[in-house]
Amino acid sequence: MRDAGRSTSMCAVTLNGQVTLAIAGLNGLRIDFPNRPDLRWVQPGAFTHVTAFTGAGGPRLATTGPDQTLRIWDTRTRKIERTLVGHTGTVTASCAFTLGERRLLATASADHTVRIWDPAVDGFEQGRERPRPGDRPGRDRRGRARARGLGGR
Repeated sequence: MRDAGRSTSMCAVTLNGQVTLAIAGLNGLRIDFPNRPDLRWVQPGAFTHVTAFTGAGGPRLATTGPDQTLRIWDTRTRKIERTLVGHTGTVTASCAFTLGERRLLATASADHTVRIWDPAVDGFEQGRERPRPGDRPGRDRRGRARARGLGGR
């Protein structure tokens, strides 16, 4: 697979019964299928990270970018299923994980926050602290580093 520009992230994904790579970059999102050029998927835009996961409806891709969002893509229709907002800086990384029976996503951002998302309920995981304007995430009012658990406390 040839990279069309500055790649920022890639992940393995199984689509149409084939394992291939999804490559995110500042020039777009690209998925090529070996020996099947008719299945090629190129999505213009600026992306900083791509993660593959299995949602309730099958394979999904999660992309992040400088627009401060997390987008969930339906790989069958190649359309955005959901756009999740909450970060105030470029979203620089994402990962999928399972907690109990729930499939969740985590994102990290230039706003110095890590957020946990539940794509099944369209958003930010309830009970997690959201930064307020002027806050310095992870710091107390005097600018000292503050320890945090998963629950945001």
